[in-house]
Amino acid sequence: VAGPISTGLPPNSIAVMSDDKIITAVLEEAAAVPQAARLMNAFPNPFNAGTQIPFAVEGGQGQVSLVVYDMLGRQIRSLVDGLMPIGSHAVIWDGLDDTGAVVGNGAYLVELRTGALRATGKLMLLK
Repeated sequence: VAGPISTGLPPNSIAVMSDDKIITAVLEEAAAVPQAARLMNAFPNPFNAGTQIPFAVEGGQGQVSLVVYDMLGRQIRSLVDGLMPIGSHAVIWDGLDDTGAVVGNGAYLVELRTGALRATGKLMLLK
């Protein structure tokens, strides 16, 4: 529509015009999810002071989580929880839990999760 439209409203008012044949929708932007991710072998493993956990995000940046669990499935430490770009990454786990307490000797699982994709590795802490 071009030119002034008479609405009968006073100046500086807003008029909303509608046409029942037009459908307007606002779509929520979906969170980005990588198409693929790889969890590589941690090194050193077994470890005593810290271990490097390498992983790769492929096919697009997106939401990634990397979490250490004990063998009973309890979360010990969240190492990554956020948007990660495409490429190779590495995180060092220092043998501490989420509160900063030293965890005991033993086997732990590390899980890389990107949407529905999951990869799991095993870590052995020896002090």
